[in-house]
Amino acid sequence: MRRLEKRRYVPVAATTLLASCLTASLLVVGSGQAASAGASRSRGGVLRTRVTARPIAGSATSRTITAAEAAPSRLPSRKRQIQVLSAVLKKMEDNYSNSTPGAPDILDYGIGALWRKGIDGAGTTIAVIEGWNFPGIAKVVASFDRPYGLPNPDIRTIYPNGKLPAKCPPGMVKLGSYGSCSAWQGELALDVVTAHLIAPTPRS
Repeated sequence: MRRLEKRRYVPVAATTLLASCLTASLLVVGSGQAASAGASRSRGGVLRTRVTARPIAGSATSRTITAAEAAPSRLPSRKRQIQVLSAVLKKMEDNYSNSTPGAPDILDYGIGALWRKGIDGAGTTIAVIEGWNFPGIAKVVASFDRPYGLPNPDIRTIYPNGKLPAKCPPGMVKLGSYGSCSAWQGELALDVVTAHLIAPTPRS
């Protein structure tokens, strides 16, 4: 792993509906610079891929990006990042439990040692593909961050095939706990919290 100079942690939820094979939502967890390692956002409000610069389907926004959003943003210094995450690790050590995602994932797999070197995901974009949307995901992540003192990310959701249906499609309803629209909330929260936990540093 290496530390990138630019970082954007954006939650994007997008996926194929299990029953209808239609893309649902793309959750992007982001922080860092408008132009990031994984994707970039033009002044017109469209996310573009880093390598080909092609627009990402469904990422266009109706609003105009502000000058503050379009301008490159600065990360905290590496010294500050290490200081913050070292304090987080101390809290994790003092409040270790077997719950996951959480302290065991960071401490038992040696991720804390990377944080202490300033390797914390800064400069990257994380996109999580999910089968449905969960409007309350930002509150879930914020409540997870608070006890540890983790920096809170910027979470955004885009819908590559347009808005979701007003009602859960019958094919997904039949899936019940295995993939219905409501069942995706727990999976989506787990995926986003885990991604954020591994690479937690947002922009300043």
